[in-house]
Amino acid sequence: MLISDLVSLDANPSFEKTWAQVYLACCNTQTGGDCWRHCNGCCCHDVDFRHLRQALAGHVHALDSLPSAEKVQRAFWLMPEAYVAGLHFTHHCSGDVDSWLASKDPLGILALRLFFHELEALWTEDNKAQMDVREQRNAQRTWGMMQLALKFFSFHEIAASGWPVLNLAKALYTFFEIPLSVVQEQERLQNDASNDGRFFRLLWEHAPLKSRKAPKEENQRGRDLELQLLHVAPHVSLKLKPIAQIVQVQLRHDDLEVPSCRSSSLDDELSRILKEVLGEVPSLHHLMFNTFPVLALLDRLLLPTAAWVGFELCTPPMWRNGLAAYTAARLHASEDTGCAELQSLIYERDIACLVDVGAMFGACAAVAAHAFRATNRKVRVVAYEKSLSSVQILRRTASLGNLSVEAHAVCMVNTQKECWGCEVCHTLTEDYPFGSEGPIMLWMSQMSGPLQYILKGGAALFQKQLLHTVAVMTIPKEISGIKETLGSGYEFKLRWQNSSLYLGLHSGWRHSTVLVVATARQV
Repeated sequence: MLISDLVSLDANPSFEKTWAQVYLACCNTQTGGDCWRHCNGCCCHDVDFRHLRQALAGHVHALDSLPSAEKVQRAFWLMPEAYVAGLHFTHHCSGDVDSWLASKDPLGILALRLFFHELEALWTEDNKAQMDVREQRNAQRTWGMMQLALKFFSFHEIAASGWPVLNLAKALYTFFEIPLSVVQEQERLQNDASNDGRFFRLLWEHAPLKSRKAPKEENQRGRDLELQLLHVAPHVSLKLKPIAQIVQVQLRHDDLEVPSCRSSSLDDELSRILKEVLGEVPSLHHLMFNTFPVLALLDRLLLPTAAWVGFELCTPPMWRNGLAAYTAARLHASEDTGCAELQSLIYERDIACLVDVGAMFGACAAVAAHAFRATNRKVRVVAYEKSLSSVQILRRTASLGNLSVEAHAVCMVNTQKECWGCEVCHTLTEDYPFGSEGPIMLWMSQMSGPLQYILKGGAALFQKQLLHTVAVMTIPKEISGIKETLGSGYEFKLRWQNSSLYLGLHSGWRHSTVLVVATARQV
């Protein structure tokens, strides 16, 4: 019986089974789990590639910011079904090259194998265990598949597939040694006092081989590093000019101060440079074992900094660390802004102003502004976000889409005395009426942390029911605090969400979410 059949045979209608749950139950290869042996290859053939692609694309770049042991733990916790699928495609779904290329999703199979290899390698290293000879052979076969993928699929096609193949390809470093000639050249440049040596050292700090914490958004060291690279790149020797050009394109593509807002940076000129570096048919050997981190640069270049959501929504680079980058990755993977509830609310209510607190790069504020414009509704949209780079991305979206959004780079607080770590702080009470003369809706998507402090900064407004609607997407434990802060002047309704939200890579918890909608009683 196929996995999808088991999903459809639901004996308990109140509990909705998912493909991932049934796949894990049947295809887990641990002791006692032998369903996979008797389902006629269902673990190889009845695979939800769309679900697995969304899981990998939504998480792998953020996971790179974690130490290896924690990365393995989080990966198993977030998407165990991807590991199990990778295990089966590595060990049990054998076939020749033609059958792989003719399969439903050859790049998906390759990505899942690479993900399996990476977790196995990290686990082996952290536990100081010996790498199994069988895994070494499997990795050699995956190397061959990766080289064939570079032959039969263009970089544009790999990027368009949505599978983070280039990010996951770094798993192969564990199984193959860097050639001595490359090591010697790296050692020479490491001690070189010329512009070539300086460029080499800066670039490896910018795009390190080993997973480690990327510079946080607006981290001054990260920005200084990028500026230094831009300064030294034009002055390298003729031999390094192609690499310097790739770096310059990547830095422009991922500039936080001047967002590129592009699907990728792969144009004819960059394609020519890549052929010069990697060969007419890209060589996996040259890509992996280059003197410079070409693999990481190429992965970043092919990541989109714009998503089509009825209009062009600019997004931060997904490889950067931070909540905004993580949110962008999930948006690109799922093709969903996560703001359906806000869209539903604004159609239900006659409001003159929408205030989005914690707007990040505008996934909700920009979507709302586009909806207002499409329906000829004159509604003022005001967005508050503490990150200047996110505000700059939002402003870029508004400019390109001719959207009316007023974006402010400020921290919203309870009182000015609590303005810590921010250059500018406001309270809801101070900014009221937000330039509006009509009914105001406050929208917040805050799971915890500053949520209660922000709301308390508007206590005087809530006492007089000066805000028509307050809508907060949050977690259940915050409900009582929201009700207490807003007070009896509001009528509350809860809209429970079917999905769950993972609160950052470091929190260690997954929560169901709820939309708390409070409407002023005097309305």
